[in-house]
Amino acid sequence: MEPSETEKQKPDDPESETVSPRCDVPLQSDVLESVGARCNVPSQDVVGEAVGANGRSPLPLLPYEIHSAGFVRRFIAFLIDFMFIGFLYLILALFGLFGIYLSNGWDFSPDLMEPFGAIWFVLVIGYFAFFHAQSGQTPAKRIIRIKVVNKDGVLLSHGNALLRSIGYLFSFGFLGGVGFLIAIFGKHKRALHDFVTGSYVVLTSD
Repeated sequence: MEPSETEKQKPDDPESETVSPRCDVPLQSDVLESVGARCNVPSQDVVGEAVGANGRSPLPLLPYEIHSAGFVRRFIAFLIDFMFIGFLYLILALFGLFGIYLSNGWDFSPDLMEPFGAIWFVLVIGYFAFFHAQSGQTPAKRIIRIKVVNKDGVLLSHGNALLRSIGYLFSFGFLGGVGFLIAIFGKHKRALHDFVTGSYVVLTSD
């Protein structure tokens, strides 16, 4: 019996068969273009145009559902960041104390020590605001491979990055950590400062 046209066109080598991509899972940027049309996925150019206003680049995982970082990852990153901040503060404090010693000897009066509290405040707020606005990742977040973005998958504006950093004071300070603990719950694991600024902490490959 002679094979049909369909059977003739079927390749003998199973490895040469075309496998239809799954459209329900995130695609990496290097295969997005090749299968985008089949899955009705907009190109990177289209996504970039949709992002728009602040000209910041979208994450490759969008326009798919946001893959949120869990509480444990976020907490570990936070502890590592505070180790970095503590080290920077120690260096600045030593320079400050040395300056006081040169001008006043060993007279470390309370009035002379007050600026050290302000230095700590500025360092903490500035550290998180700078890195979240520049790349969405502090050094610790880069190690843990998580990133702070907005709902469109782009970096926070400088204003929102600053506001989010100030929000740490409420999440950890005034609320005794409760503002951060709410990240244990909910679909996207968002803390209080995330809700205030419309931010998400997502998993990333870089």
